[in-house]
Amino acid sequence: DDKLLFDALWADPHEGDGLIPSGNRGGYSIQFGRDVTKAFCARNKVQSVIRSHQLPRQMRGYEIQHDAMLLTIFSASNYGGVCRNRGGVLVF
Repeated sequence: DDKLLFDALWADPHEGDGLIPSGNRGGYSIQFGRDVTKAFCARNKVQSVIRSHQLPRQMRGYEIQHDAMLLTIFSASNYGGVCRNRGGVLVF
Protein backbone atom coordinates (compact mmCIF):
# COMPACT_ATOMS: atom_id res chain seq x y z
CA ASP A 1 0.00 0.00 0.00
CA ASP A 2 1.48 3.35 -1.05
CA LYS A 3 0.10 5.17 2.00
CA LEU A 4 1.82 2.76 4.39
CA LEU A 5 5.15 3.24 2.63
CA PHE A 6 4.67 7.03 2.55
CA ASP A 7 3.92 7.12 6.29
CA ALA A 8 6.89 4.87 7.09
CA LEU A 9 9.18 7.34 5.33
CA TRP A 10 7.60 10.69 6.15
CA ALA A 11 5.52 10.49 9.37
CA ASP A 12 6.54 13.00 12.04
CA PRO A 13 6.26 12.76 15.83
CA HIS A 14 3.94 14.79 18.05
CA GLU A 15 4.12 15.24 21.82
CA GLY A 16 0.87 13.46 22.69
CA ASP A 17 -0.18 9.85 22.29
CA GLY A 18 -1.67 7.99 19.36
CA LEU A 19 -1.83 8.69 15.66
CA ILE A 20 -3.20 11.97 14.31
CA PRO A 21 -3.54 13.39 10.80
CA SER A 22 -0.72 15.67 9.77
CA GLY A 23 -1.00 19.03 8.06
CA ASN A 24 2.60 18.57 6.93
CA ARG A 25 3.86 16.78 3.84
CA GLY A 26 0.91 17.91 1.74
CA GLY A 27 -1.63 16.51 4.21
CA TYR A 28 -0.91 12.93 3.15
CA SER A 29 0.85 11.69 6.25
CA ILE A 30 0.26 11.05 9.94
CA GLN A 31 1.96 12.07 13.15
CA PHE A 32 2.77 9.49 15.81
CA GLY A 33 2.84 9.90 19.56
CA ARG A 34 5.03 8.79 22.42
CA ASP A 35 3.04 5.58 22.92
CA VAL A 36 3.59 4.57 19.29
CA THR A 37 7.35 5.03 19.63
CA LYS A 38 7.38 3.06 22.90
CA ALA A 39 5.37 0.19 21.39
CA PHE A 40 7.59 0.11 18.27
CA CYS A 41 10.75 -0.09 20.39
CA ALA A 42 9.31 -2.85 22.59
CA ARG A 43 7.99 -4.88 19.65
CA ASN A 44 11.31 -4.65 17.80
CA LYS A 45 13.50 -5.03 20.90
CA VAL A 46 15.36 -1.76 20.36
CA GLN A 47 16.03 1.08 22.79
CA SER A 48 15.49 3.95 20.39
CA VAL A 49 14.69 5.10 16.87
CA ILE A 50 16.88 7.42 14.80
CA ARG A 51 15.12 9.34 12.03
CA SER A 52 15.54 12.37 9.79
CA HIS A 53 13.45 14.42 7.33
CA GLN A 54 12.26 17.01 9.84
CA LEU A 55 13.74 20.35 10.84
CA PRO A 56 14.09 20.30 14.64
CA ARG A 57 12.00 22.90 16.48
CA GLN A 58 15.01 24.41 18.27
CA MET A 59 16.84 24.83 14.93
CA ARG A 60 19.69 22.64 16.14
CA GLY A 61 20.84 19.70 14.07
CA TYR A 62 19.02 17.23 16.30
CA GLU A 63 16.02 16.80 18.57
CA ILE A 64 15.36 14.22 21.29
CA GLN A 65 11.73 13.31 21.95
CA HIS A 66 9.45 10.65 23.41
CA ASP A 67 11.30 10.01 26.66
CA ALA A 68 14.65 9.85 24.80
CA MET A 69 13.45 6.95 22.62
CA LEU A 70 13.30 9.09 19.46
CA LEU A 71 16.19 11.04 17.96
CA THR A 72 15.78 13.23 14.89
CA ILE A 73 18.98 14.12 13.03
CA PHE A 74 18.78 16.87 10.41
CA SER A 75 22.04 17.29 8.51
CA ALA A 76 21.09 20.14 6.15
CA SER A 77 22.39 23.33 7.74
CA ASN A 78 20.68 26.58 6.71
CA TYR A 79 17.97 24.49 5.04
CA GLY A 80 16.84 25.92 1.73
CA GLY A 81 19.18 28.86 2.27
CA VAL A 82 16.64 30.52 4.55
CA CYS A 83 16.15 28.54 7.77
CA ARG A 84 19.38 29.48 9.56
CA ASN A 85 19.35 26.13 11.33
CA ARG A 86 22.37 24.09 12.33
CA GLY A 87 23.05 20.73 10.76
CA GLY A 88 23.76 17.62 12.80
CA VAL A 89 25.51 14.29 12.47
CA LEU A 90 25.46 11.25 14.71
CA VAL A 91 28.77 9.65 15.63
CA PHE A 92 28.86 6.41 17.61
